[in-house]
Amino acid sequence: SETMLRLAEKNCSGISFQKGNAVDFSLKQKADAIFSNAVLHWIDAKDQQKMLDNICHQLVLGGEFVCEFGGYGCAEQVHSTLEKCFAAHGMTYPRVFYFPTIGTYAPMLEQAGFRVEYASLFDRPTVQEIKYIFADVDGTLGIGGIGIPEKNRLAIRKYVEEGGSFGVCTGRSPDSVKGFIGDLPINTLSVVNGGCALYDFQKGEYLDELCVEEDALQFAFSMKKELEQFTECRIVIVNRTNYWQVKTKEDQTACQQQYSYPIALLEQIEKPWYRIILCVSAQDGIKCAEFVRSHKPDGVRIEHTEDTLVEIMNEASGKGDALRRACRYLGGTAEEAAFIGDFFNDIGALKAAGLSACVKNAPQEVKDCCD
Repeated sequence: SETMLRLAEKNCSGISFQKGNAVDFSLKQKADAIFSNAVLHWIDAKDQQKMLDNICHQLVLGGEFVCEFGGYGCAEQVHSTLEKCFAAHGMTYPRVFYFPTIGTYAPMLEQAGFRVEYASLFDRPTVQEIKYIFADVDGTLGIGGIGIPEKNRLAIRKYVEEGGSFGVCTGRSPDSVKGFIGDLPINTLSVVNGGCALYDFQKGEYLDELCVEEDALQFAFSMKKELEQFTECRIVIVNRTNYWQVKTKEDQTACQQQYSYPIALLEQIEKPWYRIILCVSAQDGIKCAEFVRSHKPDGVRIEHTEDTLVEIMNEASGKGDALRRACRYLGGTAEEAAFIGDFFNDIGALKAAGLSACVKNAPQEVKDCCD
């Protein structure tokens, strides 16, 4: 993705990076050597020969091609189990990876013009113990206003009954989570309020809270004034009890009941404040988030959590850091956690977790962060 290219350029100055298709990429100057790591098994079987032909064409005479990728039998236990799970629900599991034998692949390399000097099919066991599973709520576990699909409920109940630890990592408050999930079991420490707090649902206790102060609110009002030059904007404050749309004596327009949040004067909104949200129009959400980030003061972080929401929070909060804190409280590490999300504000947690996944309709930048 473009995001990954920009990150690579930032971390590896002096090296040129370009985006291309492995099947038909073209180099301005032929290379002495081409290396590939963990990529070729992602290429469709029907495109493998064309890809090898092209790689050979991009090398100088006598050039070398060195590659490592999944071979025959790779992750077979995972894929065969998924086949059974899909079949149990009347679906077919698509085997999208290409895991060839040496006997199949060596002739293809030779056909492309290579001389195969060394090839090895070897076991590489991946030992990864997942102690906890965390899921985002809205857009992942379920859909606001609709609920949680029964198949998700059954899977979580079974996991917990078999001894698994399940928690949420969500922008919702504890009370909002309880109202949404009903009797679904949450039996481990969870991340709530967008990473601003850790909450024990079994004990009904907060363990950790990161808040914003008055200066963050002043920044929000200044951004509101700027954003209103090209889009509609409202300010919402999140505390322990609710989301509150702010009404000030100077800003009577905030009283418009466009959002479902209750309206309150600033002095009526009880502290601590977890987040301050700029509510904007959906079509301007990305542009607004980029604008606010470009003016961000020290001590806060900016998250684009939904199409219409740009959030200002404590710099040390966010789902990724909160997931790490939660796992430390539990006596483990985020490497021992799996996380499932769906939107840009989940990227931190997806990167922090030892195993990450997202829903099918997640943005491409989110998918790029998943295992």
